[in-house]
Amino acid sequence: MKTRAFDPIEKRWRTDYVVMPDGDIHRTVERMDFCIIAEHAYWKLSRFTEHLDIENNEIYENHIVKLASGSIGVVKFYNGSFVVDIRKRSGTFEFYEWPSEYFAKYDFDDGFVPGALIIGDVFTTPELLEEVK
Repeated sequence: MKTRAFDPIEKRWRTDYVVMPDGDIHRTVERMDFCIIAEHAYWKLSRFTEHLDIENNEIYENHIVKLASGSIGVVKFYNGSFVVDIRKRSGTFEFYEWPSEYFAKYDFDDGFVPGALIIGDVFTTPELLEEVK
């Protein structure tokens, strides 16, 4: 499974890590022509959904996306599938399963253009969620 890790201390995405069989994340250090597994890291792991947004960017867990409907939500893994968690103005949350057609861009004559656009993520741009409250 393809993943990426966010380092909350340095506030950046990292690629120098390995996920252990128990799920722990460990930083790796390159030495000459091999890697050494270093200390445990408390980074936040995001799984790849295996889908692209309408601009062909990879969509990961914890991305903030804008759907074709105008709704803004967070990509989450819930009950075995990826969903978009859409915060309603009332303050409640609704989970929407995200079928494949919402990840792809379509061009139908009837004007129905489902699609998702990544506009940020919960770690570096959480303020994007404020506008939907």
